[in-house]
Amino acid sequence: MEQRGRIENGKMTLNIDGTQKLTFSIPMYYEIEGKLVENPSWINSKGQLLKGLRKIKVIFNKGEYTAAEASEHVFEFVIMNVEDEHDKDILTCEVEADGLAF
Repeated sequence: MEQRGRIENGKMTLNIDGTQKLTFSIPMYYEIEGKLVENPSWINSKGQLLKGLRKIKVIFNKGEYTAAEASEHVFEFVIMNVEDEHDKDILTCEVEADGLAF
């Protein structure tokens, strides 16, 4: 379970027009002692992500500061699309999120 909550194949795009996009995969199950266990960090009570209702923060250089300025950058996104993917016996969830203007 030390991998719980981690994403795979993450890609963040910051366009020159100010729009932002984030895509990533989430493993829906982990193998622990030979058993498949649901990934509790990304599953709600109904068994799926809440499209359009879940906010995600991406933090670069968390807690790092230089003498002149903070090097930490925070970007916020809202999940817009969620699709299940099957590859042999591996179930993942492909997530697309758009930048949250504030």
